[in-house]
Amino acid sequence: AIQCVFATENSLLCTRGDSAMMLGKGQSDFGWKDHPSYSVATMLLKNKEHAERALKSMLSLHPEIINSRDVWSGKSFLQHVIETSNNTRLLELLMNSTEKIAFTRDRRGYTPFLSALDKSRKAAVRMLVTAVVQGRVPRLPSALEPVVECFEWLAYAYPREFVRLLRDMPLEEEPEVLAPDETDMPIRRMHVRGHAQRSPVAELSLWRDLSGHNSSWATF
Repeated sequence: AIQCVFATENSLLCTRGDSAMMLGKGQSDFGWKDHPSYSVATMLLKNKEHAERALKSMLSLHPEIINSRDVWSGKSFLQHVIETSNNTRLLELLMNSTEKIAFTRDRRGYTPFLSALDKSRKAAVRMLVTAVVQGRVPRLPSALEPVVECFEWLAYAYPREFVRLLRDMPLEEEPEVLAPDETDMPIRRMHVRGHAQRSPVAELSLWRDLSGHNSSWATF
């Protein structure tokens, strides 16, 4: 008996037992460049004995799997690993790639960063902070918003990681602050301390003026 029938615009596929037959003008090809879906990737991790080997194989061909998302929940593969696995080796394999990371929100409004804090995954928090510092998260306000909104929680739960994030996070040069004419600067006096990088100053006189203040963070 025929067990299942699939119909497309150009072909008809019938399955019977362990065999299948295709009729019509359709073609059947397999592309090695097609990355596994979210459901396939998460299913492979359920076998704890072979999870590391399976993940390593997937990442060698498709490092972008880290950002794949579930259609129904909206969770990313990275968020799934953080929430469901205590195996830090799996997370290390996932985070060791050079692929850009997107802190996308699921249907609950959670992101990988928020899930790491919510689940008290210290290793995950450390790796995510490192990813931000290394520039693997796009330096756009919308991309970094999930990190910024967790500042209070991060500072309370993991103060060392919070300080490291503030100290080492790359700074983007602001053209209006670095204008050669001081009269064009919207902020006339501002001296920020605590970061490993300092924005260059156009005029030495301005630098001496700013250096004369002894405030800990900023002087206006």
